[in-house]
Amino acid sequence: MDVLASVRDWLRQSYNIDVADDWLSTCIEFIRQETQSSSPSLEELKSLVFEQWLGSDLTEIGKPSLPDYIFTCEKCHLDHVYPLQMTSILDVATPLFGQLQKFQSNGLAPEMITFSDNPFESHTQHSHVNSSTTKPSRMLKLELTDGARTVHAIEYRSIPSLHTDLPAGTKVVIKGHVLCRRQVLLLQEDNVCVVGGEVDDLIVVNNPIINLQAEMERNRQVLMTDRNS
Repeated sequence: MDVLASVRDWLRQSYNIDVADDWLSTCIEFIRQETQSSSPSLEELKSLVFEQWLGSDLTEIGKPSLPDYIFTCEKCHLDHVYPLQMTSILDVATPLFGQLQKFQSNGLAPEMITFSDNPFESHTQHSHVNSSTTKPSRMLKLELTDGARTVHAIEYRSIPSLHTDLPAGTKVVIKGHVLCRRQVLLLQEDNVCVVGGEVDDLIVVNNPIINLQAEMERNRQVLMTDRNS
C-alpha cells in the first residue's frame, strides 16, 4: 500500500475523516518539503497530516458526511461517527445582550479577540478551567459543518469539554446515538469528542461579538415573524 493510501485509511479509521486525494497529496508533499532533514516515518507523517487537518477549513477540503435525512425529518437519530468543524458556540441560556455588554465593556474590538497559537494547549487549558466552573443553567448552541452542509446543535445535557472559549474552526467528533429534532442535534457528553484545532480566518469573522450580534438579530427576526403571523 502506498503512503497516500495508508494515511487516507488511517484518517478514516481514526475519526472517519475523509478528504480529497488532491489535498492529501499536496499536504504530504508539503510536509516532506518542510521536514527534508528529518525524513518523517509513516507514523510521524500521519500525525503531521492530522495536525494540518486540524488547522484547515473543512469548507475548503472536507467531503459531505452528514446524512440527507436530518435536514428534512421532524425527529430522527444519528448512529455513526461524524468529524465536524465548529463555526460558532454561544451560551443561549444567558441573556445575549448581557454577554455582548461584557465583551464591549472590556474594550475588546472583534479583531482583538484571539486564542492561543497552540490548539492543543488552548483546548487543554480552557477545558480545565471551564469544566470545573460550568454553570448548571447554561445551554450551549453550536453551529457545525461537515464542509458542505451546516447543522445546529444544542447542549441537551451538560458537556464539560465544551465551552464558549473554543475558537472557530475547532474540530469535534459527533458519535453515538444522537437525537435530532427539526434539524437540531441534541447533544450529551458521550456524543461529543473535542479534537482541537482552529482556523485563523474563521476566528476573525466568527468572534464572540459578531456571533452574539448575529444571534440577537435572528431572535429579533423570529419575534417579528411571530407577531405578524
